[in-house]
Amino acid sequence: METTNDILISDFFLQEENSPAKNILKHTSKKLNLLSFRELLNEKNLKFFDPAYGDKILRYFWNNDNKKMLRLFWFLLIWLTIIIMLSIFEGNFLNKNIMMDLFHSVGFWNGVLLALPATYLISNRYFKRLPFILFNLAVDGSIKITIDDWNHFIIKTENIYKWKIIRFTPTLITIYSAIAQIIVYNLGVYPTSVSKSSWLNNPSSNWGTISGWVNLPLNFILTYLMTAFIIRLIATSYILKNLFSNHIYVKIFHPDGCGGLSMLGKLSQSMNMGIFLFGISIVLTFYHRTIFYQINLFDLSNILYAVLYIASSASVFFLPLYFVHVKMKEEKYKTLEIISDNYERIERKETPMFFELNNEFI
Repeated sequence: METTNDILISDFFLQEENSPAKNILKHTSKKLNLLSFRELLNEKNLKFFDPAYGDKILRYFWNNDNKKMLRLFWFLLIWLTIIIMLSIFEGNFLNKNIMMDLFHSVGFWNGVLLALPATYLISNRYFKRLPFILFNLAVDGSIKITIDDWNHFIIKTENIYKWKIIRFTPTLITIYSAIAQIIVYNLGVYPTSVSKSSWLNNPSSNWGTISGWVNLPLNFILTYLMTAFIIRLIATSYILKNLFSNHIYVKIFHPDGCGGLSMLGKLSQSMNMGIFLFGISIVLTFYHRTIFYQINLFDLSNILYAVLYIASSASVFFLPLYFVHVKMKEEKYKTLEIISDNYERIERKETPMFFELNNEFI
């Protein structure tokens, strides 16, 4: 006897076409209300796909509502104001006696006004929308999966997100980056005169400036978000590969021209602005490092920045779509093979003038 957990998610919600649950699903998909979405899944004994699982910092940044986003904006604005006021108090906001004051620090403004917002925009949009899209594809029938298989898929996903390399690598990279920044910039241990005469560490101070130390948390957040996003993106792509390989159902004749999977393409397209802004940030980083810190444009570190940007941008846009594209090509080939075979039979007058495709008569 078939239990509720053995029913396809699409069939389960089809039975409740006019139910409050389906209306909640449609509403939360448009408003991206994670709280209502979680409540809906709990009500139906379905587990929630959480890309921030196992990381409280990411969960705060990604699984937030408009109020939390507003609080984050005010936090950034207040922290930026504190840094500016401290630099004015220390005489380093506009100071011709040092080689780089805060006002002319391209790297600082680039990080605060471009890199940090762009990183947050890309990661938040991707991982906040992905749970809605996956579950909507399951409800729509583009992902054919039972309630029981869905819950098992979420459990496996959570186990992957608990891997130590995923959980601890962003922290280790952030700590390493912080130590490097303190030694090189705040303490001025660097083979150029600029780093020893800047708003972060002017000649009158051997321990850096107060504004320079207050600036550190913003750099911690930026580094952590960047590394965590890239690592989780790779892990999520591996997870989606397994899901799409076993449960995807490509609707060849769907009007969206994408086999009913256009939502995944729109997910990638929604991050174009963030990727563009981050590209501008990378260009400004090269300018800052080359002009102010006298680092050769083709220095290994600059090359690594460029490679990281190209690789991460390509991954953000193409990686989630690649496995779907492969599956669509396979299904298209199978469908054309069936059509070709049936037409050959029609020509030989072995079958009537209709044939069966995916259990439907055409």
